[in-house]
Amino acid sequence: MDLRSRFDPPLPQHSFGNYYRAATATPTLVNGEERGGLVRQVIEEIEKIDNKYMRKFQDGYKEHLDFMRRRMERAAKGELVTLTFSSLCRFPLYEADFGWGKPEWVSMASMKINNQIVFMDTKLGDGIESYFSFKEEDMAKFELDSEFLQLISSIGNVKKNPFARL
Repeated sequence: MDLRSRFDPPLPQHSFGNYYRAATATPTLVNGEERGGLVRQVIEEIEKIDNKYMRKFQDGYKEHLDFMRRRMERAAKGELVTLTFSSLCRFPLYEADFGWGKPEWVSMASMKINNQIVFMDTKLGDGIESYFSFKEEDMAKFELDSEFLQLISSIGNVKKNPFARL
């Protein structure tokens, strides 16, 4: 989760960098529990990132770095399968001008991490683009899911392959 707004004093509105903390949850099915159990777990993890946590984080919170290191080690060993969501929504990416004008389209050039979904605002700010990075066999399952397909549209620069831009 993005920690920028949780700093005290807050970071500048347009600060850019990797100030984040993973909110983790382990999907488990408890008898009688609806699918919302995973969402509840994520919300509970997010709520742990409170003022006390942020004070420690700003003071060089070693536990935060140890947590991230342990998760990466487990993932590298294959002990942990991760699904990462990241959002660049509300970042003024379409306002960036490096001397040749503002961009017509901003996208993810390459995503080297498997099991990752990145959200970005559309240029007009009237929707969200989603970029998926999955193994080919996992992506094929999305392509066959009629409920999922009803939620996407092929707009903008992608005409031939709607799954390049969901």
